[in-house]
Amino acid sequence: MSSTASLPKQKPSEVRPEVGHMFEHRKYDNERVKPRKIAFDFPADIPKYYAGGDPVKSAILNSINMFLPAWEDVMARTFKDIAANIQDPYLRDQARGFLGQEAVHGRTHAKFCDNLRAQGYDIDPYMNFCDWFFKDFVEKRLGPQMVVSATSSFEHYSDLVILILLDTDFLDDCHPRMKEFFRWHMAEEVEHNSVAFEVLEYVNNGYWLRQMGNALGLFMILFFTVGGSFYLIAQDGKLF
Repeated sequence: MSSTASLPKQKPSEVRPEVGHMFEHRKYDNERVKPRKIAFDFPADIPKYYAGGDPVKSAILNSINMFLPAWEDVMARTFKDIAANIQDPYLRDQARGFLGQEAVHGRTHAKFCDNLRAQGYDIDPYMNFCDWFFKDFVEKRLGPQMVVSATSSFEHYSDLVILILLDTDFLDDCHPRMKEFFRWHMAEEVEHNSVAFEVLEYVNNGYWLRQMGNALGLFMILFFTVGGSFYLIAQDGKLF
């Protein structure tokens, strides 16, 4: 099952950042969220343990690559449907910018997963489970409002993780291409961090919906980051 089959195709203008960068370096503008231009590729010479030779740090970062394609596919599709019915033009444009950023994130993370397969990791059973959880359970069974609520929570906790990463040397010894890759994703996460909450307030500001989405968003970050890391480390024979 493809994790990104329903995402819109990337326009040529989205893959032409300025010379010397793999993504468009511009000032944050959380009043006008839109995707940055990117030109990421992932050649085979990127080391298996690209985070300073550390298999655990590399597995943690790779766990993000494995679950985000399915989740960001769901986010982009849900926000596309909701944005079409938002009457406020500013919020509608913000929601469309958000879904644009998340759609490109999902495609690019899925692209890197080909490197993991080439390195010998059997990731497809795990990614199929991610597809089932996010698409069949969260999206289809819990519904679009719960997706928006969980997204709001997910974005909040993601920003807390990003602040920790930026405040420490966690990424300093990464392969330069991968460091650029994660810095691009973090830049857009910081830029659109409030959009999901603003959309949630617009569609349903109920207390219990927010609290259930809060619990679900936190669970997803912890379960899929830790679970995906253990899945890869076990295949390396380095679990203990």
